[in-house]
Amino acid sequence: MGETARQTENEQKKEFLRSYQRAKQAVSRLEAEQDELRLSQLYTRAIRYDGVPGGKSERDLSDYMSAYDEAEREIIKAKYEKMKVFQRIRNCIDAMEDETEKDILEMKYLRDWSFERIAVKLGYTYRHTIRLHGEALKHFKMS
Repeated sequence: MGETARQTENEQKKEFLRSYQRAKQAVSRLEAEQDELRLSQLYTRAIRYDGVPGGKSERDLSDYMSAYDEAEREIIKAKYEKMKVFQRIRNCIDAMEDETEKDILEMKYLRDWSFERIAVKLGYTYRHTIRLHGEALKHFKMS
């Protein structure tokens, strides 16, 4: 494989691995959205509408609860899709043979550590850590 093709392949692998952090951020946003939705549901349930002039009818509450349930299902579905990304990336890393290469990819892409921090943790120089990262990418398979 030519040098340019290898660089392109490595960039694709890095992009794939970086998708872990993007999925993690998306799950955090979805969890915040789900929390807000639950709070609004609790607030709606806490209000008593019976006997209040011009209060909401039972049908309005039923429509609201139906919409709430649908929104929550959509959030759960979206979270599930993002969690499948987590699992796929983790499985690809776990399938690697070399434990040091696994550690480097996990620390870099799953934990979002800098190369400096990884080097200190593993007891290597910064430069050697970069070389090991390159070797790890070479052995990494996106399947």
